[in-house]
Parts: sequence; C-alpha cells; structure tokens
Amino acid sequence: MKYTNKLLITIYLALAFFNQPLSAAEDNADASAFKGLNIGLGLSLTKTNQDYSENSPFNFNYKATNVIPKIDVSYLFQLDSKWLIGFGGTYDLLHAKSDIYALPASFAYAPGTTQYTSKNHYSLYIEPTYAIDESTALFAKLSYESIHVDSLWVCHGLSGGINDHMKLNGIGYGLGAKKLLTPNVYVQAEVEYINYSDQNYADSTGTWGYHNNKSYSGVATVGYKF
Repeated sequence: MKYTNKLLITIYLALAFFNQPLSAAEDNADASAFKGLNIGLGLSLTKTNQDYSENSPFNFNYKATNVIPKIDVSYLFQLDSKWLIGFGGTYDLLHAKSDIYALPASFAYAPGTTQYTSKNHYSLYIEPTYAIDESTALFAKLSYESIHVDSLWVCHGLSGGINDHMKLNGIGYGLGAKKLLTPNVYVQAEVEYINYSDQNYADSTGTWGYHNNKSYSGVATVGYKF
C-alpha cells in the first residue's frame, strides 16, 4: 500500500502541470511528435536474484535469466516544447522460471530439488520524457511493480512436496530512449531495476521464512503511436 500511495502522490503532482494551456508554437515543437496513445510489444531479457531464508535456519539463493514478451500501453501528455509526461502500464505475457536446484544437505527434507515460477507480473508507471528532436526522445520511469511467486520443493519423504505462494510488490526504476521511425511507428530500448519488498510468509508445512527479490532487465519494444 505504501508504494501505491507514493505513486499516486507523484501522479497527482504531475497532473498539476496540465492546467496550463500550450501555445500554438509549442504544439508544433519537437515534443508534439511523441504525445498521444502508445501501444507496444516488448521483449525483456530479465535477470532475477531471489534470496530465500527460513527459521530452520536455512538459506537459499535462486538465480534466473528469462526472455519474456510484454505489452506496454501508455499515454504521453505534452508539457512544453521539449518535455512530456507519460502514464502507462505493462503486463508480462509469459511466466518466468528459475533453474532447478538440488537441495543442500542442511535442508531438513533433503535430498530433493527446488524451482520457482513468477507470473502475473504487471507494472504501473509514470514516465517523464525529453524530446531531443522530432524523432528522438529520452525518458525515465518510476513504477509500482506486482508479481506472484510460486516455489516448489520436491522433497524426500514428503508427499506432494512443499508449495510456497506469495505476492510481492515493489518499486521499479528505468531509463531509456525512443525513436520514431515514422510519425506513428516507434522503437525504444530501456534498462530497468526492480526492488521488491521483503515478504514474510508461512509455507504449506507451517515454517516461517521470507523472500527477497530483485531483478534487472533490458527491454526492446516496437510500437504504434495513435
């Protein structure tokens, strides 16, 4: 909830800029080429680092690299001849999986294996954008992030294994560039870092623990501006 409140306050402050009308000269300037509705299809190369620990004590680190297609929808409002402010969201079209790891001997139910799957990842973001010229722009992103994580532990002597299910929320930070190939078709590239909040939970055996999740992504997108 605290991340949602911060994002809403940022959006409210940005909307205050829209009360000032644009002059005819500004409307024909560089930034006007980028304003409007944008719908894009992106491909994300994402590296995830997830730490798991419990009160056994037991610690484990998952690492994963996935290529994930995503949809990106935003609307950019022009502020002046160079600046725009955008609001949008993304949704991952595929699940992401870690490698399968062998459980260390220190784990109570070893031998066995474990793997996590992340799914239903979406973001809501604000995007300040600076137009370098009529076809090239730079942007930054501040986003609220949400993802569901499932961890499966296939364990010796435990029928059905152990399943952990949790929802993680966090904040994302991104930088990127956009290029208009035509007045309507664009490509963009960006890098993003997401820091999810630590999540305390009790798994299906009643054991308490927590997950700490961070991800790093490079995203290439092709889209259409209406």
